[in-house]
Amino acid sequence: MKKILATIILASSVLLSGCAPQKNGVCATQAHGYCLLTWIDGKKVPSGEIDVRYAGMKEQGNAADPNFKTAKPVVFFSGSTTVSGKNWVLDEKGNRIDD
Repeated sequence: MKKILATIILASSVLLSGCAPQKNGVCATQAHGYCLLTWIDGKKVPSGEIDVRYAGMKEQGNAADPNFKTAKPVVFFSGSTTVSGKNWVLDEKGNRIDD
């Protein structure tokens, strides 16, 4: 029973992992809408970049609920980030073509 269960778990993990090589040009890894790795001749080739920058802290104001009582006034802050990226142009061998 344990061997059957182990076989099922192993088979399902291999099938669900999506690691099998795909056709040339198919995106292998994607983040924030940018393709970072592309399949070329059965290998994953870098094909993009993302830039995530911290945009800073901003004061969001005091507690909105007047029934919310604390010893000191509560001030809310939030942080944000900006994300930009670029998909590179690759030739048929996976080499980056700078434009």
